[in-house]
Amino acid sequence: MPFKSKSQQGYLYLNKPKIAEEFAEKTTKKEYEDMPEHVAKDKNGLKAYTEKHKRKKYGKD
Repeated sequence: MPFKSKSQQGYLYLNKPKIAEEFAEKTTKKEYEDMPEHVAKDKNGLKAYTEKHKRKKYGKD
């Protein structure tokens, strides 16, 4: 699993270096260059990694 943000990368290298190394092997240079500093939070304060994972409003299209 590649890193989702540079913040996550820093946290894992400090606290879980073995997992960070596994993630680093799966993160390409292009993915790293495009990686955000932090993952955006949605209106409920939850982290939404992609549009696919964001909460959907049912009945309102």
